[in-house]
Amino acid sequence: IFSWEENDNAEGYEIEVARDSKFKDVLLTKRIRLNTTSFDKTLVPGTYFWRVRCVYKSFKSDWSKYRAFEL
Repeated sequence: IFSWEENDNAEGYEIEVARDSKFKDVLLTKRIRLNTTSFDKTLVPGTYFWRVRCVYKSFKSDWSKYRAFEL
């Protein structure tokens, strides 16, 4: 489960999970309304990186600093 601090101005969020910290190999992308989510895709053991940004109408904020997790 992924979660982050809620932004009162956001209508939703975009989250990405990648194999590399530069996000050149993005495995999962999702647009959601809440500040928590999970993915159903099975990942192989290794290190992964994720980031999130706020969405408001057609505006998208900068990506957050990435966070890492390991399976």
